[in-house]
Amino acid sequence: MASDVDVEKGASGRGAAGGDVRFQDVPEELVEACLARLDEELETKDEGTPLLRGVRRALVERRLALPVFSATLTRVLGLLEKDTVGVGEIALAVESDPALATKIVGVSNTGFYGGIASIGSVQDALMRTGLEQAKNIVAGVAIRSSVFRAPGYEGVMDGLWKRSISTALATLALLEGDGRFRDSAFLLGLVHDVGRIVLLASVAVPFLKHNRRFSDEAIELAGSAIRCELGAIALSAWTFDEELIEAVIHQERPEDCPESSRALCAGLYAADTVVNLGLRGWIPGRNDELDDRVLALVAPLGFDLQQCAEILLIVESGMSAFAKTS
Repeated sequence: MASDVDVEKGASGRGAAGGDVRFQDVPEELVEACLARLDEELETKDEGTPLLRGVRRALVERRLALPVFSATLTRVLGLLEKDTVGVGEIALAVESDPALATKIVGVSNTGFYGGIASIGSVQDALMRTGLEQAKNIVAGVAIRSSVFRAPGYEGVMDGLWKRSISTALATLALLEGDGRFRDSAFLLGLVHDVGRIVLLASVAVPFLKHNRRFSDEAIELAGSAIRCELGAIALSAWTFDEELIEAVIHQERPEDCPESSRALCAGLYAADTVVNLGLRGWIPGRNDELDDRVLALVAPLGFDLQQCAEILLIVESGMSAFAKTS
């Protein structure tokens, strides 16, 4: 059986703040919360259970595979956390990785970011977008290049990336008016579903060596069941801020999130809902049941259905811009 195949040992690397990515440093309460959720899901699910059992075994044996940051991504995210960083400093860090630099220039030159005339240098391209947009572009491209990788499951990963960048754009649109989240909304949307990547890296990819390939449906079901808890573990190992970790682990129930992160979590939940419904064909104003569901989430943030329609257009355009990162 697939569940009897050993899960490979996770790799170590560098975290968002420059520390080692080590599963052993993750707080025990996050591990216990993930095990509890897994046990609950294993009692009720048939599809995807080999994946969930594999993750549980990796957790118990403390050898969960976590995505590894490249040296450039580590350096760039460290810079983006600084209050005093400038575009020139960011550009200098990016230029150390020519492939990354080319992709960042490509995104910056799209119409979505005001690229009427093509600009060749990283610094000039980022200067045109402005510091806040430059941070988001660099974070998006760098994380796509370094984290969104699962050999053998490229199609699944491409879909996950599209949903993640869409959620990042929507979270930013819903929260950009709140100065508290100017530097965290986009990044949170980018990494909110990273638990699915951990699932793929820890179980699905190693099983390919034993000629076992999981269906997209099984991966989707298992990922939906455990993405929040696995995502929180990954962000903790990467030394992300506590408010982002809390927002990820509580993203499906913002009301349970600690007060310090609840507004950020509510924005993520609303954005994720709008994006997922939009990807499934929802048009604001044409389905009373879905409209009411969305309004209950976005109205407290000061948005209406017309603005949700505008956000979906922003998401569509932004996705086209970031398509150059694939």
